Amino acid sequence: MASSSIRTNRAEELLDQTEAVSQVGTWEIDMRSGTNWWSDELFRICGLEPGSVEPSTELGLQVIHPEDRDRAGRAVSAAMERGVPYTIENRVLRPDGSVRHVRAHSRVISDADGNPARLLGIIQDVTDRMAYERELAERTEMLE
Repeated sequence: MASSSIRTNRAEELLDQTEAVSQVGTWEIDMRSGTNWWSDELFRICGLEPGSVEPSTELGLQVIHPEDRDRAGRAVSAAMERGVPYTIENRVLRPDGSVRHVRAHSRVISDADGNPARLLGIIQDVTDRMAYERELAERTEMLE
């Protein structure tokens, strides 16, 4: 029994470290109860201290840049109402005013009767990748 809990703790630790290195945060919405869960890395991507606020669908939409919020909200609604998975890129506006570019993926997990029960997702911070791609495009243009 102790071996199993040690293995679980080690797996959780490895997952936390992997999320931090890859700048990927994970989240889950229980569609029946409305409860939300966010990984520590998701809090950090949003510029929040892990566990400093109660995660919610509303908070998830609030941290999205106002210009991107409606599109993201429609994607989440479609996923929750019709079980439609999504991949979307948008910006996160952090409390300090900084902006991060993220790519989000989600999918619906259905219950035994086929009804949507949970919405699972990941958010990856792609800000650094986008900056690198812009720089590469500028250098390529200069060389041409």
